[in-house]
Amino acid sequence: MKTINIYKFDELNESAQYKVYENNNIDFSDDYSSEYIATLEAFEKIFDIRVLDYTPDRETFRYIALNEAPEGDAFRLARYLWNNYAKYITKGKYYSTPGKVINGRYEYKHRYSKIIVGMEDCSLTGVCMDLDILRPVIDCLRYKKMYDSYDELIDDCLTGFFAAWNAEKEYCNSFEYFKEYAIMNDDNYYTENGERVKGVA
Repeated sequence: MKTINIYKFDELNESAQYKVYENNNIDFSDDYSSEYIATLEAFEKIFDIRVLDYTPDRETFRYIALNEAPEGDAFRLARYLWNNYAKYITKGKYYSTPGKVINGRYEYKHRYSKIIVGMEDCSLTGVCMDLDILRPVIDCLRYKKMYDSYDELIDDCLTGFFAAWNAEKEYCNSFEYFKEYAIMNDDNYYTENGERVKGVA
């Protein structure tokens, strides 16, 4: 009777792992799409725009702005953003005292500053995709990059956002991503050459 050695994915050499990757039929490209869509919808609601159609893999989009923003004056536009939108994407800096146990309870004092604000806390949905779309707005509010028109600002927001989404989709189909997934989740067994052994679980 012929016997063969079988291996878990992480026991294979990289060449055999790559063969498993090439033969896999799992599509990971939409793993994070729901988070990107949620971020886009939150951005649309706050900034009063509607993205009518988009294709992340081609980084194309079309939108309409439903508001009347100032045009032609970068400082006026920055002030307009501060007055109308900053409250939705900023939060006062968080402060807290060191905690201590008092009468068997852990207690500490904390507060959010009313003066010093932070802008890097993923304020749209709580996930990192928020920063992909808000980066130009944050730069404008900090006077790091000025825009002469609201459309130019929104174009930058959406261009960066869809480029990040596309890059994420490409990474999700890469060998590196598959390898991370397989090491944590793959219950199959393989020959030394990376061929799946059927009937072994």
